Amino acid sequence: MNIKEYYSLVAKVYFNQVIIISIYTTICLFILFSLGITINIVLLCGLICIILIYFFFKYHYYVYRHSKASFLLNSQEKFIHDNKRFLVMYVPARNIQIRLFKSNGLCEWEISEKRIPKLKTFFQTTSIYQIKKRDGSILATFKLDSSNKIAAGLSYNKERLILTHNNREKNKHSFSVNKIEYSIVKKSSAIEFNKENKVIARIERGIMPINWQKQFSPNTPIIEFIESIEEIDFYILVCLLIYFFRNYYY
Repeated sequence: MNIKEYYSLVAKVYFNQVIIISIYTTICLFILFSLGITINIVLLCGLICIILIYFFFKYHYYVYRHSKASFLLNSQEKFIHDNKRFLVMYVPARNIQIRLFKSNGLCEWEISEKRIPKLKTFFQTTSIYQIKKRDGSILATFKLDSSNKIAAGLSYNKERLILTHNNREKNKHSFSVNKIEYSIVKKSSAIEFNKENKVIARIERGIMPINWQKQFSPNTPIIEFIESIEEIDFYILVCLLIYFFRNYYY
C-alpha cells in the first residue's frame, strides 16, 4: 500500500459512513412520525446535520489528499529514505488498524486485528493481531488478553514469548519478557517506549519536516527508533504499540 491508496481507502470509509447515517436517520424519522412520537425534531435534525457535515468534510479532505499524492508519488521525492522514522496512520474502523509509512509515501508495515467469525468472538477472551510487511507476508502474531493481566503472547519464527503486565502507574506501564523490563511512559509531548529504562523508540506529534507535509498532515504521529534494535525488541515494541492503542488514543 502507498499513501495514495491509503487516502482512497479512508475516503471510502467516511463516504460509507455518510450513506449509512443518512439511511439510518431517514428510517428512524419515518418510524417516529408513524408512531406519532413528538420530540424536538429541529434539534435532532440539527445534531444529525452536524455529524453528517463532519464526515462529509473528512471525506473531501482525504479525496483532496489522494489527488495531491497522485502527483507526489510520481515525483523525484519518492526516492527520499528515512529508516528510523515512520508515520503512524490509522484506518477509522471498529478494530485497530495501523499503517506505518515511510516519508516517501510507501507503507512499510501493517498492524491489524485478525478477523474471527462472530460466533467464535462471543466465547473468546483474547484478540489476535498481526504485523505484515508491504508484500502482505505475516511477520508475527500477537494475542492480547482482554483482562490485560497478561499483556500479550508473541509468536514469530516459530518462537513464543509472553509479555507480562507488571505494574500500572499514572503515566507508566511496566512489562517484562524473560526478566527483561519494558515500559510505556506517557509524557506531555511524547510517548516513550523503554527497555531497561533506556528509550528505544518515541512517538511525537507536531514535529514534522516541511517536505513531509506535502503528503502527510503536520499533526500525524511519528514513531522514531532511537537506535538500531534487535528483531525481538522490534516485535515487543509492536506489542506495546498495540497494547497502548487498545487502551488509549494518541
